[in-house]
Amino acid sequence: MVTAPFPAHVPIQWRFWESAGKDPLGNDIDRWGDPVDVKCISWSSRRVLSRDGVSEVEDVDHLDLSVGPRFVWNPKDLAVIPGRGAYMVEGVRDPGEAFHGWKPGIVLSLLKQEG
Repeated sequence: MVTAPFPAHVPIQWRFWESAGKDPLGNDIDRWGDPVDVKCISWSSRRVLSRDGVSEVEDVDHLDLSVGPRFVWNPKDLAVIPGRGAYMVEGVRDPGEAFHGWKPGIVLSLLKQEG
């Protein structure tokens, strides 16, 4: 786990997703903007191995990214983690309010991208 005190101090890069139009089936064509330097509170990774009893079926590298309450993000954005590569936003976990109504931020669930 890499962490920093609140507010955020851990440097990463962020690439915002945008549609580059539609393909012949009406699906969005993915395009990501240039990397932007941003700071997060912390990140931690976990690897999920699924097995069918005989062989490995799935090997997935997930990353939980803790960000402040004003962090701007969208589904399909890419977080570029130094030394680890690119991870796509696949979901969000909002821990709700903490002690005395303090809302420290959210945790984005990210999935490792190939390449």
